[in-house]
Amino acid sequence: MRTFVRGLAARFIPARGRQLLGTAIESARSRAYSLPVVGARFAAASFDRLQRAPRQLNIEVTSICNARCIMCPREKMTRPMEPMSRALYEKIIGEAAGLGIKRFALNGYGEIFSAKKDYRYFITHLLARIPDARVIINTNASLMTEEAAAFLIDAGVDTVHVDIDGATAETYEKIRVNLHYDLVVRNVRRLLELRKARGGGFPKVRVGIIRQPANEHEVGQFVAQWEGVADYVCRDFLVNRAGSVGLPTERNVRNACALPWFELNLYADGSAVLCCDDWNVEEPLGNARTQTIAEIWRGPRFREFRALQALGRAGEIGLCSKCNWARPGAGWFRKHVRRYAEARGTQG
Repeated sequence: MRTFVRGLAARFIPARGRQLLGTAIESARSRAYSLPVVGARFAAASFDRLQRAPRQLNIEVTSICNARCIMCPREKMTRPMEPMSRALYEKIIGEAAGLGIKRFALNGYGEIFSAKKDYRYFITHLLARIPDARVIINTNASLMTEEAAAFLIDAGVDTVHVDIDGATAETYEKIRVNLHYDLVVRNVRRLLELRKARGGGFPKVRVGIIRQPANEHEVGQFVAQWEGVADYVCRDFLVNRAGSVGLPTERNVRNACALPWFELNLYADGSAVLCCDDWNVEEPLGNARTQTIAEIWRGPRFREFRALQALGRAGEIGLCSKCNWARPGAGWFRKHVRRYAEARGTQG
C-alpha cells in the first residue's frame, strides 16, 4: 500500500546516502572511520546503491509555462522554451528502466499541461515502460481541466503538487501573474472530488504556499483553508534560485547539500544540471541527447561537485555559493558524508 511514509522513506532513507565519488565504498568497507559498525555498514550500502544511478529523475517535459511568477527567473532563460522531444524522452526512460530508477518528477521550469498534445504521452509512456514507477506532477493547475484530472487518476499518478501561494485572489494573482485564483482552486478541488468519486486514494494532492513577503500575512489562513481538504498542506521555503530571485544568500556553505547524491535534473533540451535551482544551465554536467544517464551521473564533474559539497567547500562551486538553501538530507547522511569524502578527496 502506497503511503506518504513510504514516499518519505523512498526519498530520504535508502537514497539520500549519496554517491560520494567513485569508489568511496571500498574505502568505507575497509575502514570504519571510528563510526559504529552498523552505521558504517548502512552508509556503505547506501553508497553502493547510489553509485549506480540517482534515486529520482526530475524531467522537464516542457520548458514552456503560462505563468509569470514573481519568484521565478524563467523569463531570463536563454535556453530554448519548448517541449522535450519524444525521441529524447524515450531514450531517457529506457535508460532509467535499465538502471532501476523508480521515482520520477515531471517538472522543471515549464507547465506540464501546456503540452496539450503530449502530457498524456509523457505519463503513459513512462508507466508503460516502468509500471511500478512513482510519478510526481508539479503543476500550477490553471490548465488542469476535468478531463486532465480524470486522466491523472486513471493513469496511476502518485502525487500532484500545486503551490497556490495565497489565501485570496488578490494575493495569489500578485504572485502568480497571468493565473486566476478561483480557477486554480476550483481545478484542485475538482481533482479531489473526482478521486473520491472513483473510490481511490491516488494521486495524493499536496498543496503548498511558498512563504514570501507578499503572502506572509495569509499563511495561517491558507493552512486553515486546505487542512482536511488536500492530503498534505505545506509551508514552503522561498529559494533564491542560486542568487537569481533577489534574496540574500544566507546559507552556510560548510553544510553539505544532499541533492547531488539523490536527484538528476534533465531539462527539455537534454541538459543535465547540478540541481533544480540551475534554471539557465550555469553548471552543465552533460546532455542526455549525447550521453547516457549513467555517464552523466558517474562523470568526473558530478563527482567533484559532490565531494566539494561534502567537504564543506560548496563555496567553490559557483552555483552553490549563491544558493540560500542547502537541502540537508537525512541524519545519517549528515553524519557520514564528510568522512567518506575526506577519504576520497575531490576527484572521487
